[in-house]
Amino acid sequence: MGSQVVIPPHLAGRITSLSQAPTGHRPPPGAAGGINPNASPNVQSFPVNTGMSLDVRIISSVAGGQYLVSGLVVAPDGTLTPFSQPITVASSGAIVDTIIPLTNGLLVSLAISTITTAIVSGNTWCQVFIQTGITAGGLPLALLVSDYLAYGSLVGWPIGQLADALTLGTGSRTLVTAQVATWHLSITVPAFQTWLLIGGVMAVQASGISNVQIEFAVTDPTGASAVIETACSYSQPINTAVYYQLGSGIPAGLQFTGYAGIPIPANLILSPGWQIFTQDLNGRALTISVGLLVEQLIQG
Repeated sequence: MGSQVVIPPHLAGRITSLSQAPTGHRPPPGAAGGINPNASPNVQSFPVNTGMSLDVRIISSVAGGQYLVSGLVVAPDGTLTPFSQPITVASSGAIVDTIIPLTNGLLVSLAISTITTAIVSGNTWCQVFIQTGITAGGLPLALLVSDYLAYGSLVGWPIGQLADALTLGTGSRTLVTAQVATWHLSITVPAFQTWLLIGGVMAVQASGISNVQIEFAVTDPTGASAVIETACSYSQPINTAVYYQLGSGIPAGLQFTGYAGIPIPANLILSPGWQIFTQDLNGRALTISVGLLVEQLIQG
C-alpha cells in the first residue's frame, strides 16, 4: 500500500498537490550547528586562507577619490575578524588595483564606500574579486562586486549586484565644454569612458566672414572613418553670432534669428578615443564654443 501525503491543517485549501508543498523549511544536509552558508539565498560565504587576497579595482574620472573597503571573515574557531583598507586614487582615467591579503576562514561580507562627494553613479566603477596569491596578477577565483560607486551609498557582497558598466541610464550626466578660435574644433572621448551624446549647443561667431556653413561629425579614433556627418543647411551671415542646437528630432532646416538646428541620431554612443568635430565647411577661421550634454559611463 502506497504512502499517503498529509496536507497540514493550516495549509488546507491552499495546496492541492505535493508539487505545491513548501520545501524551503528543510535545512540542507549538515546544517545542524556551526555556520550554514546555504541558510537562505541572501546568506553566502566564501572559504579563504592566507594564500588568497582581494583585488579591488577602481576606475574613476575623479582624481583624488577616497574609498574604504571593509569586510568580515569568520575564523575556523568561530571568532569574527573584521578588516578595513582605505584607498586613495590619485589620478583619473586609469585602472587602480589594490590588493588586500585575507586570513583563514569564511569571507561573509564585503562593503565599499566613498567619502568623496564628487563621486556619483557613472563616473567611478568598482570591481572586487578573490584571487590566489597576495600580489597583483593572481588567478581570479570569484567576482564579488561589479558596480558603480556613489557618495552616500554602499556597494558590497553578498547583498549587491554584478552590474554591467555600459547600462544606459546608470551613468552621470556631464557637460563637456570646449572653445577655439580657428576653423574647426574637436573633442576626444577619454580612455575608459563611453559617452551617450544627449544634445548640446554650439555658439559660432563669424567676424568678417559670410556664408558660414557648420558641419558636425563623429569619427573613429583614427579620424579616418566618420560615424555620422551632418551639416546645417543654414548659411550664417557675416558678423553674426548663431547658436546651433544639437539634438535628435531637430529639423535640419530649423533656423530663426540667431538660432539654427543640427539633427543628431538618438542614443548616439561614443567609445573611448572617438572624436567629435565641428567646423566651417569652407575652412575659415571662426570662434566656436561647444557645450555637450553626455551621459558618462566608465568602462569596467
